[in-house]
Amino acid sequence: PQEREVILLASAPADETAWRDLAERVTRGSFAIFITPASLRRDDNPVGGLFLEKKGRFYHFHDWLYHKECVAREHAVFDGLTGKGILDWDYYGPVITHGLFDGQRTPDDVIVAAFALGYPCPGGYTSGMMMGAYRFGEGMFLVNTLGILENVGRHPAADRMLLNLIRHAAKTTQPPLAPPPRSRSP
Repeated sequence: PQEREVILLASAPADETAWRDLAERVTRGSFAIFITPASLRRDDNPVGGLFLEKKGRFYHFHDWLYHKECVAREHAVFDGLTGKGILDWDYYGPVITHGLFDGQRTPDDVIVAAFALGYPCPGGYTSGMMMGAYRFGEGMFLVNTLGILENVGRHPAADRMLLNLIRHAAKTTQPPLAPPPRSRSP
């Protein structure tokens, strides 16, 4: 590339060459949005594509009558939506999913976290991240478990969040492209 890019990934890169290319683009200043957890799958590892040393895990939390609370901080992703604080299950509906990331380092930009307290799970408590962004070289990558992509065209919150995510990522692509990294494996 000749300039920084916003890269939206709906599925995982096809092979090692594509993963290396993506890693280089991000380290040079691009912003990659892993819009679904499936876009992080590498081989048999659901989080194998995370550009982190400690990859942690992705798992499904069993929500039903008792559910986790999803908490969003004030962020550009929620411009024009009800955000900041506990996400309203009635408002967001199918956009709130069961997926959580856990065990990674804290993102540089935590956008949505979730927790359940007093729940019939081991220890009575669980928590995880639903959306967050990490710096990687000169760029960033965002991971997401919210059901944005599968609800585009069906749910107005998903439509708005996708536009807001792209707009937010585009703000970071103004500086010139950084030089290629010396040697880095994703």
